[in-house]
Amino acid sequence: MGRSKLKTCGWCHKPTNLPEVFAAETPILEWFEKKIERFCDKNNVDKKDLWGNEANWDRVKISPQMEAELLTYDELLITVNRKTICKDCLIEDQKLWNKYYDSGLGGDFEINIDDLQ
Repeated sequence: MGRSKLKTCGWCHKPTNLPEVFAAETPILEWFEKKIERFCDKNNVDKKDLWGNEANWDRVKISPQMEAELLTYDELLITVNRKTICKDCLIEDQKLWNKYYDSGLGGDFEINIDDLQ
């Protein structure tokens, strides 16, 4: 039998033997999530008015720079392609999803990764 060829993680570029999956162009970026939270705290804005499906920028005064950053981050998160993602990145992304987006209702899915041998 042939040996499985190591691939490169599409997010961190570490070697991995996991198969390709459909994944966002970027993982959830904690530094940007914190930036969103800081903006909301500083401007007394509810996060749902700035970020997410119910966001309404008519109710929130944001600079052109912040608008461009939000639009770029959104595009990176919603653009999905086939790529290989390593176990560490999948686990970290799930932790950040739970921290910033899971409303305590269990979320859409769970990631379970068995060790590949």
